[in-house]
Amino acid sequence: MLSKSQYTRGLQCPKSLWLYKFRRDLENKYIDNTKFEIGNEVGRLAQEYFKGGVLIEFDSSNFEGMAERTKACFIKYFMAIFIV
Repeated sequence: MLSKSQYTRGLQCPKSLWLYKFRRDLENKYIDNTKFEIGNEVGRLAQEYFKGGVLIEFDSSNFEGMAERTKACFIKYFMAIFIV
């Protein structure tokens, strides 16, 4: 199972996704955190804009559980769902 960011990584650069999934030891240790900070800010703004959304906490050890919870919330509420 892939997270949204991993899926996006794969769309932008399949080799980057492969290295991320299978050769973390080769990952650049000096990645610029600015992109992550911008992503977090976009998430916060989305939560402010879409009041009443459901917050699903990120759990890197349970992607399938997060997907099931997202699906259940979508079916039940059909509203904004945030995964952080």
